[in-house]
Amino acid sequence: MREDVQRVLDEYKIKTFGNKKDLARAEELLDPDETVLFASPSNVVITHANTRKRGTFPGVVFLTDKRFLFSYKVLSNFSVEMFLLTKYNPLTVAETA
Repeated sequence: MREDVQRVLDEYKIKTFGNKKDLARAEELLDPDETVLFASPSNVVITHANTRKRGTFPGVVFLTDKRFLFSYKVLSNFSVEMFLLTKYNPLTVAETA
């Protein structure tokens, strides 16, 4: 397991029971120059644009300094949904009193 992945799992006290293989498979998709900011097993709801059909998929999410990545496996099909962070404008949140 990559050092940065293990660090965020420990830091956020993420339980990986039953998801070690999914984490390892998803970790292979990361570039060596990416820094992992958050990682966790998760369920994600995906709506397909052309059919508007919704599905809930169990998998693994990674947030890196470059992208958000969700990998999941349904039956024997392995899939990845990915969003580059450079496509989105940063959001600044200020607390008002």
